[in-house]
Amino acid sequence: MTTNETMDHHEYRAALETLALTQIAAADFLKIDHRTSRRWAGGEAPIPTAVAILLRVMVAKRLSVEAVYRIAFGEDFYEDAT
Repeated sequence: MTTNETMDHHEYRAALETLALTQIAAADFLKIDHRTSRRWAGGEAPIPTAVAILLRVMVAKRLSVEAVYRIAFGEDFYEDAT
């Protein structure tokens, strides 16, 4: 089975829209520089496979940033982080 692990800038922007994330909010969530998110959205830089996988899972499972934090770090983490 082959999969297309790459994500182009159109898919990145569509994922952010579906997840109701701005490019800045996505950058903050992913712990990257805001310019990196802007470059991904503009097609100026490749989107890492791990980011593509995470965003695709979030879209497919309708997971919010808060839900991802809760899954990854436990129920109390998100409240402590905000």
